[in-house]
Amino acid sequence: MDPSVRQFDFISSVRRVRLSSIRPSDQNPRGPVSRDASFERLTSSIDKVGILVPLVVSELGSRSHGEKYQLIDGERRYWAARELNKETVPVHVLQRDLTTDQLRQLMFHLHMTREQWGPLAQCRALAEAYPELQRGLRLEDKKSWVQRLIEETSMAPVTARDRVRVLAWPEKLKQKVFEFDTDS
Repeated sequence: MDPSVRQFDFISSVRRVRLSSIRPSDQNPRGPVSRDASFERLTSSIDKVGILVPLVVSELGSRSHGEKYQLIDGERRYWAARELNKETVPVHVLQRDLTTDQLRQLMFHLHMTREQWGPLAQCRALAEAYPELQRGLRLEDKKSWVQRLIEETSMAPVTARDRVRVLAWPEKLKQKVFEFDTDS
């Protein structure tokens, strides 16, 4: 490993902390959080199932206004939790002796190394999560499945329609396409 690259250690396993003890970062590489349809879907998802991916915070050296932590990752989840008036959130806590430059570097890595789930991987996972979809769908069932996916997964309507189009294919065709996607 390159000795100039710093590894960041977590202080503990995931724990719950008061949302009011977290200070949002003014260094977020993605900029301000937009209150768009995507944010509304995230808020709806958190309201239904909670925060599944913990926020990442760093301990603050000096505290002000009861804030003990600096937000490093999870800006949208943080603002959605605030909108929902959540008292506590799950977090990973990093060591506290990080410089501003190190925090920026860490935020960059967190944001730039994420890969989005591809459409076929989503379809494969949906087919596994909903076994009744494995055999395909009848034309008259598509509309109700689009609505069900929107409600149960907080998926955008256009995405739900696209996934249902693939999930309606016959089982053998889906299997071949999913295998091809995995092999390539």
